[in-house]
Amino acid sequence: MSQPALSAFIWSVADLLRGDYKQSEYGKVILPFTVLRRLDLYRLASPMSRCLNCNGALAAVPRESVRGEVPPRTYAYAADYMRCSSCRQVYWKGTHWEKLRQFVAQILAEGRCPPEDPRSTPPCEPSAASGAAVEEAAGADSLQPGGFAPCRNP
Repeated sequence: MSQPALSAFIWSVADLLRGDYKQSEYGKVILPFTVLRRLDLYRLASPMSRCLNCNGALAAVPRESVRGEVPPRTYAYAADYMRCSSCRQVYWKGTHWEKLRQFVAQILAEGRCPPEDPRSTPPCEPSAASGAAVEEAAGADSLQPGGFAPCRNP
């Protein structure tokens, strides 16, 4: 795959990540990362390294620099913070991060999305996840150091 084609593919994945998806649609987002990992290109992707608002680069900032910009309870428990270089949005590793990590691992391990509703079992479209590569990907902590939650009270 040429560099421009790879860049276009990665940006198309980023566009998918910005959308509001139901759990049954997460496979559309997870599948490209599974393919990248299986092709050993996952090292080129940097999940959770861009701002959800403007796509600016995120950079780690000292905890003290965000005091007053994040809710007091968040400041009390969160140690690591990141700031968008463009819009100055603050992000932190929120409580949802572990749930998201487990959810992604489950999708990669089972090759399908967990149902939103116990009465429905929609499969991911399409499922290229199978075999040892999936087990390896599901066991890997490929989301580190991401999973930062945006500050909703700027």
